[in-house]
Amino acid sequence: MSQDDTTAAMAAAGLVPGHSPAPLRLPRPDRLFAARAARLRQLAPGNPLEDWMGFVAQLCDAQQTVALAAAQDQDPESQWLHDLQALLDQLQGKLGAAAETARYTLKQQKDAAHQALAARIIK
Repeated sequence: MSQDDTTAAMAAAGLVPGHSPAPLRLPRPDRLFAARAARLRQLAPGNPLEDWMGFVAQLCDAQQTVALAAAQDQDPESQWLHDLQALLDQLQGKLGAAAETARYTLKQQKDAAHQALAARIIK
């Protein structure tokens, strides 16, 4: 969104540039994870965290694929479970041994186990 577009959008909403808070601009889901993956790959060479950054870039690639294919008509309470399974599928065969073991273990678990794990993380 250009500065002119932002100014026009603010005016349409009754906001005055410079006097009203700027509207929140959410990232574009069609590019969000791909941009993160590219940036991580750009920064990784020679970095002490190069392997980790490569892993996170792979995760971002998988998230991008899942985000583009995600069904938007599902209930958010169940959508994340569907997206988790799709993410785990996308990562199959692309991870190191330890991460693949964790991916496989998560993939084999039932939704109830995923919900219990999520509840523990959130608390």
